[in-house]
Amino acid sequence: MEPLQFHDVERFFQQYFPEDVATKLTETSKLGGVFFGDEHVAIFAELCGLSTDHPIVQKLRIPYIIFGKHYFMLDAVVDDHSSSSDVLYVTHILFATFYQIVSELMTSTTPEKAMACAQIMAKRIAENTMAVENELIFRATPDPIGKAEEYAMMVGRSNCTILFYEIMCFLNNMEPHPEIVEVLFDVVHYMQMGDDVGDWTDDFENNIWTPLLKECAKHLESTENVSRQDIECALFTTGVYENHLRNIILGMNGIEERLKQIPEVKSTGVVAWIDKKRKFAHQLLREAIGTKLTYLSNG
Repeated sequence: MEPLQFHDVERFFQQYFPEDVATKLTETSKLGGVFFGDEHVAIFAELCGLSTDHPIVQKLRIPYIIFGKHYFMLDAVVDDHSSSSDVLYVTHILFATFYQIVSELMTSTTPEKAMACAQIMAKRIAENTMAVENELIFRATPDPIGKAEEYAMMVGRSNCTILFYEIMCFLNNMEPHPEIVEVLFDVVHYMQMGDDVGDWTDDFENNIWTPLLKECAKHLESTENVSRQDIECALFTTGVYENHLRNIILGMNGIEERLKQIPEVKSTGVVAWIDKKRKFAHQLLREAIGTKLTYLSNG
């Protein structure tokens, strides 16, 4: 797909926001020179059996940016990166805008598909709300949580990818493939695990006990007055860091194998995207070993 142009996205935002807000939202929706999430739309299109120039795909490109922006801004508030009430207000408008756009597009489908789409949107948003509420509770302490609770919390927090795939399916008058939905849940899970690796210092400083930091806490003599040095010691001397990255890499490998078992669905885009993330995890693992050796030599 041809890259989205700044003025096209800005003009779209201006339909729903004041001009200065629309410009700011457009500017902050770019990452590395491209609009955040736009590459995902082509992946979803392939999973739905649609060409990237199909009208459904083209009509959903900017709405997906809006939807992703909603989740991104909500994450920032939850992670204490932003506490502005204005941000929360904007996230509500972003979601309402996305819902309005999808509702208008659904008028071209059957009533049954439109109802199914509305129901799945309600379900995924409820899951997201519950995941955010649970995370605010669970992350407050280093106490461990069950794997099932951890999984539901991590994928529910970032389930916009799953929901967008489901919406695109309904707009194409097809049912979401249940195995693809399961795969996307796992993709989100491993991506969240990867975020924990990259953000552990900020998470610790903000007293956010992610699953990675909770795993570190298991190796501490006490979880009272834990210092950054305590966490570093657990990360780099007990194998927590390497095991975490290893689980991500093995998980990505497993996802690729599962996709091969669904021959009726084209998934080359997903596989390529997973391969890129897996290579990045390998790079982090190599860096982790170097960091560990440096840490031990300075110990």
